[in-house]
Amino acid sequence: MGRPTTGAITINSALTLKIQELKNKGLFSMKGCSGTIKWAGGAEMGFKYFNSDGLCRIELYYTHTDHSGNKQDINSVIQICSIPSNLGIGEILYFVCPNTYKHCKTLYMAYGSPYFKHREAYSIRIYYRTQIRSKNDRFNYRYWDLAYKLELMEAKSYKCSYKGKQTQISKQVILLRHLKNEYNHRRIIALGQRIGFKF
Repeated sequence: MGRPTTGAITINSALTLKIQELKNKGLFSMKGCSGTIKWAGGAEMGFKYFNSDGLCRIELYYTHTDHSGNKQDINSVIQICSIPSNLGIGEILYFVCPNTYKHCKTLYMAYGSPYFKHREAYSIRIYYRTQIRSKNDRFNYRYWDLAYKLELMEAKSYKCSYKGKQTQISKQVILLRHLKNEYNHRRIIALGQRIGFKF
């Protein structure tokens, strides 16, 4: 695995291990398997998955390189638990953080840590991207982020109502449109203030 950065880290720049991505690979439908997980930056690690006697866990093994270039072979076991869905259909899977024992759907490797942990296991905060942007830039970023999400949602055909009731996706689209317009208004005001224009 590559060397970690020492600056402020966002959830997008940290290495992440996500329950949903493992589920999409069909991992949890098996009693046991092994393979490799790769990230876009070139980092990769091997894993072994075990599900027997009601105990579910994933074993990770990889080589971690610290800030000085020293390499360390890591073997880490992470428990996986399931909780009944509040809809009464199926179960929801969670990692059990090996440090905080909190349930979470995403584990992070950041700030030189050789292990994947819950966000709150780090003494230094892992930020969302919008939290490290200036106030003016934040409005602009949120506007384009919402525009992108709306574009993806509206590209899919969906029903606005079902049996006389508004569908959830229709409600989400309306909410995102409202938020997009709100951030567009804010970014225009912020831009005007930067160039000395008074509204």
